[in-house]
Amino acid sequence: MFLFVLLCNQYFLLFFLVQGCAALYLVRTAVKKCEPLAKTRVQVPALERKDVKKWNVVEFYVVGFFLFFMRVFMTVGLFVCFCLITMVITRKYDLMKPLPYEVRARCQWWARWMCRGFLFFAGFMWIDEKDIQVDYSEYLGPNYDKRERPSLLVSNHSSWVDIILFMYCKYFPSFVSKEVLSKTPLVKVVGRMLNCLYVDRETSKDNKDKIIQDIIQRQVLMEEGKDKFPLIIYPEGTTSNGFGMMEFKRGAFVSSKPIKPISVKYRGRNFHPTYEVLPFLSHFVLLHCQLFSSLEIQYFPIFVPNDYMYENTKFKFQDKKELVYGETIRKIIEDNSGIKRTDTTLKDKKQLLETLYNQKGFN
Repeated sequence: MFLFVLLCNQYFLLFFLVQGCAALYLVRTAVKKCEPLAKTRVQVPALERKDVKKWNVVEFYVVGFFLFFMRVFMTVGLFVCFCLITMVITRKYDLMKPLPYEVRARCQWWARWMCRGFLFFAGFMWIDEKDIQVDYSEYLGPNYDKRERPSLLVSNHSSWVDIILFMYCKYFPSFVSKEVLSKTPLVKVVGRMLNCLYVDRETSKDNKDKIIQDIIQRQVLMEEGKDKFPLIIYPEGTTSNGFGMMEFKRGAFVSSKPIKPISVKYRGRNFHPTYEVLPFLSHFVLLHCQLFSSLEIQYFPIFVPNDYMYENTKFKFQDKKELVYGETIRKIIEDNSGIKRTDTTLKDKKQLLETLYNQKGFN
């Protein structure tokens, strides 16, 4: 018996050393792939990373050696379980149509805790959710309309982690996602369960107009009480660094319907957990190799636009109401979260990614 235990311990020790060495190799590769960031002076306010030279590489190696594969096993395992359970619960339903409310509510219950587990093992020990009270009279005048039910959520976008975060949060919203995700194994099942809308950035103007009409239709359903789960839109259209917001695209604001602004702020001790210009695999590895991170999500009151806002706005966009509305929401987020408005655009990000990594697509 003693020899059996000793032999098992030897195999365990060998396995532990092998996985630890593999983790060290992955950390080294991840850091090396980020070298262009350290060597290039990025002067794009919403995309620059000021943390690169502060990274605690020793922590990456130590945490990676002991915890990386355990953390990845748990996060990936939870995600796969999440997808498989979704498949089981929704197997009797046509996922090309919205699920009945009670079915999606059932999915929300277990998805919330699986997503919290995912975030925990990814290093997010603390998640601070706050309802922030804001006086909108500056924008809407006195006695402005107040609502309790949002027809649309709008948030800044800093990481792929945002998706997991909002599946954990109280609204369990639908998303506007990349077209390619509608065809990705496992992910497409979750996307259909969440009743996501899919968009192709390279699509024609007619298709973009159709997406806008689909967004408006979702807002109408929410206002009429026929849908209980709002749509969330990231109007930047891509990820930024959490310190600056890129220009908002107009799609969320065309209808002039009520919107609930939200801000998400990531905090990292040395490695900032945002995902704006890092290669995905490098970000995934380094995030799992930081001992702990935290984030804060702020919910602002529902904003109901009115004539006062359009007539007294300080933003002049040649009478384009959707741009006035979008910039007003951006200023509300800036004033109450500290995330600064910038004039950074998708074109700026594309050029930066090409300069750093010769990468053609967006994060």
